[in-house]
Formats: sequence, C-alpha cells, structure tokens
Amino acid sequence: MKKKTLLFLLTLLVFSTALLCVSCKKHTQHTYGEWTTVKQATCTEKGERERVCTECKDKQTEEIEKLEHDIADFEITKQPDCLTNGEKSGVCQLCKQSVRVPIEALGHDSSTEWKFGDNTHWHQCSRCNEKTDESYHSVKDGVCQVCGWQEKITAELTFELLSDGTYAVTGFTNEEATAVVIPATYQGIAITTIGANAFKSKKNITSVTIPEGITTLKSQCFYGSGITSIVLPDTLTICEEGVFQQSKLESVTFGAGLSELPKNMFWFCSKLTSVSLPASVTSIGESAFYSSGLTELTVSGQTVNFGKNSFRSSKLEKIVFAEGVEKITETTSYMDTSKPFYSCAKLTEIELPSTVSSIYSYFFTIPSLKSIKVDEKNAVYSSLDGILYDKAMTTIKKAPEGIEGTVNIPASMTAIPKNAFNQCLKLTAVNLHSAVKTIGENAFSGTKISSMSFPDSVEKITGNIFRSCTELKSVHIGSGLTNIGEMFNGCKSVIDTITVSEQNATYKSVNNAVLSKDGTILYRANKNGEIPEGVVKIAEYAFENNELITNIIIPEGVERVLRGAFSNCTNLVTVKLPSSLRLIESYAFQNTAISEITITEQVVNIECWAFDQCTKLAKVTFANTENWKVTKNGASSSSAVAVDVTNAEINAENFLGQYYAYRWSTL
Repeated sequence: MKKKTLLFLLTLLVFSTALLCVSCKKHTQHTYGEWTTVKQATCTEKGERERVCTECKDKQTEEIEKLEHDIADFEITKQPDCLTNGEKSGVCQLCKQSVRVPIEALGHDSSTEWKFGDNTHWHQCSRCNEKTDESYHSVKDGVCQVCGWQEKITAELTFELLSDGTYAVTGFTNEEATAVVIPATYQGIAITTIGANAFKSKKNITSVTIPEGITTLKSQCFYGSGITSIVLPDTLTICEEGVFQQSKLESVTFGAGLSELPKNMFWFCSKLTSVSLPASVTSIGESAFYSSGLTELTVSGQTVNFGKNSFRSSKLEKIVFAEGVEKITETTSYMDTSKPFYSCAKLTEIELPSTVSSIYSYFFTIPSLKSIKVDEKNAVYSSLDGILYDKAMTTIKKAPEGIEGTVNIPASMTAIPKNAFNQCLKLTAVNLHSAVKTIGENAFSGTKISSMSFPDSVEKITGNIFRSCTELKSVHIGSGLTNIGEMFNGCKSVIDTITVSEQNATYKSVNNAVLSKDGTILYRANKNGEIPEGVVKIAEYAFENNELITNIIIPEGVERVLRGAFSNCTNLVTVKLPSSLRLIESYAFQNTAISEITITEQVVNIECWAFDQCTKLAKVTFANTENWKVTKNGASSSSAVAVDVTNAEINAENFLGQYYAYRWSTL
C-alpha cells in the first residue's frame, strides 16, 4: 500500500512540473503585457513589435506589415479589364518615391438573361462580351428548355434516322438556294452525319454551315458542289472518300478532331490554294489533293504519313512543317511513281522545324525541289545552301534534286554518301574539301557536272558515281585513291582529259587513260579508244558509251576483255582481237555496230550476252572450231551442249538467238 501511494505522489509531481513555465519553472501560464512597437513600419519596410511576460519576462516578437503607399495624385497607366489587373502610378507622400500600384481586375459582369444561337446558349459579359456558361441547347418539342430558343429546320433539307438514334442530313431539294445552315438537332435529336451524295453536284450552293456535333461526312457528300469555303467542326472525326472532290472550294478550316484525310478528299479542287493542317491530322490519304490548286501547305501533326499521289500534279510551291512535327513518313518506295509529290513541277522549298527527328529516306525525291531549310535549333538535322545534313554536318542526308550551279562540300565532311547528289539534273559542279575520304555509289549520278577533281584525301570510290552523266569532260584523281571501283560505269560522256597524281601508288594516267600503276589493266580508255602497250586486261566498262570510236585493234598481250568493256559504243563497226586473248565476259560488245568478228584461237570462254543487242552482227568466225560447248546461264556445267561453230552466219544467229543467254566454252 505504501508503495502505491509513493508511486502516485511521484507521478503527480512530474505532471505538476510539466505545467510550469519552461524558462523559470515557477508558473503554468504566461501573462503577457501590451504590445510595444520596436520598429515603425513604413511603406517600404516592415516594422516590428514585442510583448513581455509579467511573471518570467519571456518575450514575444512579430512583424508589422508595410504601410500602403499614400498617393495623393495618381495616374492610371493601365486600365483593368474583366480578367487582367490594371495599374496606377504616382509619388508616395510618405516615402517620396515614384511607385506603381496594381488595380484589381473587375471580373465579368454577365447578365442573367440567356443569349443563344442556332446550336448553343450562353451568358454574356456586358463589358468584354465574353461568353460564359456556354452549352448546347436542351431541346424538347422543338424548344430549348433552358433559354427558350426555338428550333428552325430548313424545309428543303431531308433527314434519315440512323441506327444509333441520331439523324443524318441526306439531301437538299431547293435548286435555287445558295446557302445552307445545317442545324445541330432535328425534332430535338442530335444531327451527327451528312450523308453520302447529300449535296452532290449542287452547283448553286456556295455556303454550307456545319454545326458542332457533326461527327461524320459520308462519301462524296459535297462532290462537284459550288461550295467555296467550309469550316469543319471540332467534333468531326470521320471523312469518307471524295467528300469535296471537284468542288469549287477555295478555303477550308479544319477542326481539332480529324486525324485522317481520306482518299480523293480535295481531288481536282483547282481553286483551293492554301491549306493549314492541324496537329490532329496524322495521315494524308491517297490522291487527297491530286491536281488541286494548292500552292502552299502547312503541316502541324506530330507524326504525318503522306499517301500515294497525295499531292500529285498539284500546283504546290512550298511546304512548311510547323513546330511539333517529329516524324515524316510516306507509303511509297523509292522507285514508285505514285509518290506523294509526283509531277509537282513547282514545288521548290520545304521548311523543317526544330522538333523533327525522323524523315522517310526518299521523302525528298522531288525533281523540282531546290531548297530544304531546317530550324537552327534542330538537334538532328542542319542545312546549308539548301542541302540537308546531319547536325554535325558530317554527312549529306539529301541534296534537293532541283539544286542548281555549284556546291561546296563543308570541311566537316569525310564521306560523300551513296546517292548524295543523284538526279540533281541542274548541278554543274561539286568542290570537294581535302577532308573527304570516301565517295559512295551513284554520288553524282545524273548531274551536269563537267569537271571533277578528287583531292589527295580520297581513298575509295564505291562505284557508278558518274552514272548517266552526259557533260563530264575532265577528271583528276589524287594521290590517295587505292580503290577506283566502278567509277566510270554508266557514264554517258566522252571524257576529254583524265589525269592521275604522280604520287598515286595504285593508278596512273597515260594519254588521258587510267591504268593500273604497272600498266597491265586499262580502267578507262581515252576518247580516241587507244590501248597502250603492256595492257593484259581491259577492265569492266572501260570504253562504255564512247560513240566516237569506229574501229578497235586490241593489241597483242591482252588476255581478258571484261564485262561491258565496249558496251554502248554504238558506232564501233570493226574489232580485231589479239591471238593472246583467252576470255570475253558478259556484255563485252553489247549494243555495238559490229557486223562480223573473228574469235581468235586462244579464246576458251565467251560469257553470256557478250553480243547483246548487236543487231548488225552477221558473222562470227572461230579460228578454233574444236570442242565448243554452250551452257545456259545459271545451269551447271554438266548440262553443257556441244555446238558446231564452223558456220560463221549460224554462229552469229546463235549468239543473238538460240544461245543468246548461254556461256560458250572449250574447257
């Protein structure tokens, strides 16, 4: 019992002590006196006041807020409106400073009376006329139950009740009317659709108002109509094929709900000159603007896919991709003639934003295009003189095919990629910087380049870089080139001057011909068709497309005439083969004017199509007529068939006919 009493007294003592003043332990609650100002507040600085406990002298402090400026004479520098604060200025009588003081926004002064239009009702501010509380009519028996608006139905419109319980406008019977306003409801039920062919060929109608709430435009609903402008509502999400095809449309404003422009949407709308596609549109359907009058296009969608022929034969001059566009694609391939901008002969300029990071490889295959511009803030691409590069300008992404004159390659580039200037038909010169090391296939194909000097830095050329070039007259090869590849294959120009640096360890030039350093391989003959002594092998396409030569005597020592060596020498009439010759490869004399030729005794192999398109070939004489066999291209040697080569006329017929695609061999 004594222990319990003692425990109780100890607990009471602890509790009592806890109620005492923390600082002096003498009383349980502070008794503070009046507040005393320590620092007066001004209009520029806060003040301070304090009070003291009468028992223990504990002190409390707190801030005194700044005084308001006392402006006797003020000037309103900005009037407040319903939503934005205004401002007044003047000299404060307290601090003697020039000050600016905000004037609170007034707030809307909306009337209690409802205002209404054909589709919605709202309250309206008397000051700024802004609409508040706007909503669609709530119609019963033709009357809005909120604002009293009465539904007005154009008598000439016809309707159909759809399976989802909404209405479609199906037609218009008034042949004299020029304007149509489509209501949002019919008999109190929403109208969501404009039906197929509803206004087709209504040439008198120049204006149609489409209300919010319309979700679908059925196929050809305005086909061939006289409509000149249209505003599409935000609620529209579905358009079917050819909705405005061949109409008189001059302008269109898109809502925010449409993601795909359907096939033939504006097909042959010849008066439609400018279109701005909103961010919602991500796909442009096949032939959507085919043969339209469109001259300028603005695209805003984050990802945009261009369909086949989508702008084919239009008058498009410029495309602007707005900020926000990230990816550009199309549904066609490189060689597809249904590409989006096929036959857009006036399209010269494309602008790309800072946001674009991915572009379909062949999107810019547009013959008329002269300039591709990129926002300098773009992290993936850059542009210089109208050419599209990667950001660091180390490689060309695309040179526009309509580019003209001379291009100077920047010092940052070490490689000219495949197809870099392919089909730039008006390009006349490319100046390579001394940093360039490699040049890809077809790099200058189809250009009008007349002269090319490869600096000593160039080490490798992949092949066909001058394919279809018709104006090339002068080429210089620097000291660094170790792999000439098929540089001149497909070149259609007879080159006057070809020189090679004396320091080049792999090649040399003799009388404007290119040979291996030891002189045994002829890579490119001069325009006179001369074959220097010491040549053992005539390389692929060495004489190709030389229309100046008429007679060729291949000197002794030559053992091989490789693929296409004399291809398309269309005026070459006579060829004398040396006794040292052993091999004639495919297409060696393709499309020449040779009428007869003697296959010398040491020849053991003539590959397929050696005399392809030699329509004048009448005699092929074999010096060695023993053991000749023919094997169809691609077949095994075990299927070889013996052939009699003793008759020169029949041999010629066989080379062009029965054994055209066969390999001839005595092995």
